[in-house]
Amino acid sequence: MRNKRTITFLSVFFLITFFCSFALGAEKPKLVFWSPSEFVPEWNETVKRQVEEFCKKEGAIADITFIAWSDVEPKLAAAIEAGTPPDIHKCSTGLVGFYQAAGALVDVTDVYKKIGDRLGGWYPTASYDVTFNGRQWGIPDAFQANAMYYRKDLLDKAGVGIPGNLNEFLEVAKKVNDPSEGIYALGFPLSTSGDSLMTWRAFLWSFGGKLVEEDGKTLAFDSEETLKALTFYTDLYNKYKLIPPGATAWDNAGNNRAYLTGTCAIVYNTGSILYKMRADQSELLAKTQIAPFPGIGCNQVFSWGVFKKGKNNELAKKLLLYLFEKEQYEKRIKAGATQSQPTLRAMADMEMWKDPYNLAMLKASENTHVYGYAGPVLAPAIAVSNARVMEEMVGRVVVDKWTPRAALDEAMKRIRDIYKAYK
Repeated sequence: MRNKRTITFLSVFFLITFFCSFALGAEKPKLVFWSPSEFVPEWNETVKRQVEEFCKKEGAIADITFIAWSDVEPKLAAAIEAGTPPDIHKCSTGLVGFYQAAGALVDVTDVYKKIGDRLGGWYPTASYDVTFNGRQWGIPDAFQANAMYYRKDLLDKAGVGIPGNLNEFLEVAKKVNDPSEGIYALGFPLSTSGDSLMTWRAFLWSFGGKLVEEDGKTLAFDSEETLKALTFYTDLYNKYKLIPPGATAWDNAGNNRAYLTGTCAIVYNTGSILYKMRADQSELLAKTQIAPFPGIGCNQVFSWGVFKKGKNNELAKKLLLYLFEKEQYEKRIKAGATQSQPTLRAMADMEMWKDPYNLAMLKASENTHVYGYAGPVLAPAIAVSNARVMEEMVGRVVVDKWTPRAALDEAMKRIRDIYKAYK
């Protein structure tokens, strides 16, 4: 009897030990989340909190990394090469197409449709960056639109208003230009900075120019429209002297500094200048009017990508549905402080758009293209951008004093060579 009790006791003991060991040894899933570190700290803090809340609810571990913008692409490329990408990452314009072509992304068409149905549908420019062969390979989180900043006090003094087209824009710029008083009309960078490319593209598209046709493969850059845009754009510097001489060497902060220090009356930039004026409680804010580009503006789209070789694809897709619950999405848009404009129509009724400055940034995101236009954002278009072909074309005219035709010919040769390498 004693032996029987002993055996029973030992059996129960071993069963309890086994199940306890199993429970203790069972690992929680780890969700590896990467994002570029945004200019606005509140956005980083908000999305971090949302991912942590989601993981707590799902019984998962949140492994969150914010990466400096300069390190994003090399770090992600190295992780993909090593087969250790994050589960989810926020991609800048064009990267969804690049990684989709490389076979690195999960098809998220089902998630895209659910979110679109929930929040009034997607804006077309947002879809353009993530849609390939009729399927979606990313979830557009936000636009980062560029807008025109005008010194309204200087426009009033010159007796002119906000221009509605590029011809009016040129006349306004001529009238507010006053280098003798230390004020140039236009704070447009003419270097190889990213802001230089954003500004040039807006002029290109406004004149009807484009890199490729709708198929994304047939080159269309060598056109009368491109030549007219290049001539008009470089004349602002060479002929009319509306841009400071130092603009040929500006970095991405050059136009911000020019506007905030009062040395330029008009610039084209994201909401970063508005954010800075508000943070500093600058008197300049009351003298500023923000408006869309007087033509076709340049936009950026930032989209979430789920990586195939991440360990928790389904959990990452579930996170996306959580991030795009209306309450959560509103929090991120608000935290973005006008650096982030919504990609979904239902968000246009948010309280923050009652502020005229915020509303101006929202409007600036509407009549826009993203690079790669008029085709989808494919790898060769990204390669052209990374090679600084267009910025260096502009530099040939304003620095080296080439003719626009000669500069365009050189740019076209480089573009053809890049596209041939992808065939």
